[in-house]
Amino acid sequence: MIGSFGAARRRVHTVLGPIVNTALQLRNLTAELAYPVLLGGGLVKALGGQPDTAHIHIKNLGQFLLPGALQPSSVYTLRYILQPGDPVELRTIAYLQQHTAGITKPAA
Repeated sequence: MIGSFGAARRRVHTVLGPIVNTALQLRNLTAELAYPVLLGGGLVKALGGQPDTAHIHIKNLGQFLLPGALQPSSVYTLRYILQPGDPVELRTIAYLQQHTAGITKPAA
């Protein structure tokens, strides 16, 4: 859910929902796991659900019970941070562009 809350002078724009909650919990988990980038299972599934393929280098870190969740979630990271112009970066960008073409973006 996307919305604006509060009086006109103190209006706050925010996004709420399970995906936002998961993103926040993953962000908080980066320090504990010492990985700067964490991905949830939903994103990996949207990318084709094939971690560790030659096209995109994703590493499964295992199942974690995120705060507020009733079931554990799969948490992934990138195998390494891609460097601009690196052949792996170019393959990863091409793969992401190909596999996210059908994903619709929320209206602004």
